[in-house]
Amino acid sequence: MTVSLIWHKEIEAVPEKIVMEALWLVGQDTVAEAQNLIPLDTGTLRRSGTVTVGSLPDPGKIYPQAKTKNMRKVYQGQVLSPAKVVYISYNTPYANRLHEDMNWKPRGWKTGRRKGKTIRLKKPAVGGPKWIEKSIPRSWQRLPQMITRARRKFESGAMK
Repeated sequence: MTVSLIWHKEIEAVPEKIVMEALWLVGQDTVAEAQNLIPLDTGTLRRSGTVTVGSLPDPGKIYPQAKTKNMRKVYQGQVLSPAKVVYISYNTPYANRLHEDMNWKPRGWKTGRRKGKTIRLKKPAVGGPKWIEKSIPRSWQRLPQMITRARRKFESGAMK
């Protein structure tokens, strides 16, 4: 999926390093917003969300790590290629299907234990398809705040 957005005129004067950091921050915010919209309420898919600069990450590396830890900030400060692009991705073998399939519904139950027996418990479905696309507009509105944060980081010396 590719999203095209209209550039803000007032941002043209902002140094490129600050803009790229702000776009990375918007990407991080998008992943945080998307957590409530992902169709699976726990697990590897939720932890596999990454934001990268320059190119997409290697899903073969992300997927095994996402089984045990959150990958959201793994690529912080890294530029994977000279391209001035920020990517938001979820890196599991089934992420694309769940994101794009408008007919897929999460199961309406989960297993639990009561009095030593395994039973099925009713559980409401969470989220649905297109969770990234639904999250981007809210995060994009925060771009001016993210530029301010990036500028402060740059001025404080935290960003080189």
